Amino acid sequence: MVSFKSLATVGIALAATAVPVSAFSSYISQWIPVNYTTEGGFDNKTFYAQQEIVAAAKCRCAAARVQQSHRDNSTTAEPIATSLLRLGIRAEEGQNALLLSYFTTFSGGVRCIHDVESTRLLRDNPISETEKLTSPTPGLLAAVLNKTFTAPTNNTHDYLSWAPYYWADCSNVGNTTVLTPQQVWEECNYVNRDGQFSPDVRLVNDTGAFQAMSDAVFYNTLAYKLTGDESYAQKTAWFIDTWFTNNDTYMNPNLDWAQVMRGANGSHGGQHTGVLDLHGMTKVVSAILVLRALASPSWTSALDKAMNDWCTQYVNWLLTSTIALGEKAATNNHGSFYFSQTASIQVLIGDTAGAKTTLDEYFTGIYMNQITADGDQPLESARTRPYHYRAYNAAAIITINRIAEYIGLNTWNTPTKANVTVQQAVDFAMTKPAGTEDPTELYPDVAAVASHYGDPSGKYAAWLAQQDNTYPGQAYYFWEQPLSDSGLKVYISDSGSVESGTPPANSGSTSSSNGNKNNAGMALNPSPVVSFAVAALFGAVVAAAL
Repeated sequence: MVSFKSLATVGIALAATAVPVSAFSSYISQWIPVNYTTEGGFDNKTFYAQQEIVAAAKCRCAAARVQQSHRDNSTTAEPIATSLLRLGIRAEEGQNALLLSYFTTFSGGVRCIHDVESTRLLRDNPISETEKLTSPTPGLLAAVLNKTFTAPTNNTHDYLSWAPYYWADCSNVGNTTVLTPQQVWEECNYVNRDGQFSPDVRLVNDTGAFQAMSDAVFYNTLAYKLTGDESYAQKTAWFIDTWFTNNDTYMNPNLDWAQVMRGANGSHGGQHTGVLDLHGMTKVVSAILVLRALASPSWTSALDKAMNDWCTQYVNWLLTSTIALGEKAATNNHGSFYFSQTASIQVLIGDTAGAKTTLDEYFTGIYMNQITADGDQPLESARTRPYHYRAYNAAAIITINRIAEYIGLNTWNTPTKANVTVQQAVDFAMTKPAGTEDPTELYPDVAAVASHYGDPSGKYAAWLAQQDNTYPGQAYYFWEQPLSDSGLKVYISDSGSVESGTPPANSGSTSSSNGNKNNAGMALNPSPVVSFAVAALFGAVVAAAL
């Protein structure tokens, strides 16, 4: 029986009951519209969406720093809920735990939460002078080696994650004393609870670290274009170098140990489902394409070559390994994200012919049966969180269409066997209630469909306005153009939240609506939320909130 190698002494009490948790992620578009972004000339009505993007670039760094602080300050008496939050998982309502999350998602955007615990962590974990001198993002090390346990290879450069929906069932053990975590992982059987995150799964959080990195790359690249501030491009380059190419911190170019199945009945090796962990590679790729197009001095030829070399090795793994080919054969969102990830990397390394082949395989293969005549995605609707999975797979299809569009292919109107497209899939999803699920996951998909297929009747804008009267201030509204703002006025409050209506007279903000004459370049200037995020990032001024 292989064991997971511990890099630290950790004592975590396993939860006795189910703990509903949600892994940190942002279900925004997975691909920056490269040409739209680099060409500029943005509509003034996207002014506050631009500010939201700049704020998000700051917030991603701050959130990652808090996540790192949680990890570095664990205690043997730490409650499981605290552990989950410390490692990037957000507890849902009903959870008896401190509010530790420093970030949350709204409508595909991001909002910092200025809470007592996160500010305490920043205050009590000052940034070292070395960090200040060597890192453009002090306090953050978003790297694959930053984890408590390693794979059985004992190589910290190997990406590791545990199967998220598999829970320990120790009824087979017959123990008379409390099992240690290591005993649980090795001796208990593990059972699948679809859509429910195992309470200890993020004790190994390469998944969360990669998500944090890819989101930071996404937002910092957009902020670079919007502000012209090279420091954002510098951060993007540093994030990418740290994760992929730096000799000390690089990730090995494979996912041999992703979503490992633990337990007496587990393989203790990677599963094909683990390929999904890196679906955010499309964010990284599109960001690099933007930096190349803008000729950023921070994106050097040496870094470009190093990243190409890493991606060449990784795409070879995606195209040849048994694990990856298992994911390619998946007919649901797993397969969709395999194709988006693979095609995007082929585009990056200049293998346009390979990308076209990959895209053709998708559209003539699993895509054909993913959407039925009424717009349903039956493989997603059958899951325990159907609202989420319908939005998730639609986002993957939208991303695939955008990759195809970037290399000169028009696949948006390619029909499934039922003669429908992702537009009908989103139309169907709009008719289904979110229930207890996060309703905001679908909003960016609706905006994407409206911006590409058009919204002559105004039904998409009306639906968004009904669901969220601040949508013109959300980040996705910036790149999902053209799209009506429904005449809604929005502003960013002094506390940093996007609000509907006209700002109070004594506030430092001004409202935005369709036809706003504000210069979009005002996104260069720090808004209240940007100022707050900067303070959070450097651990300064935050004690005032205590």
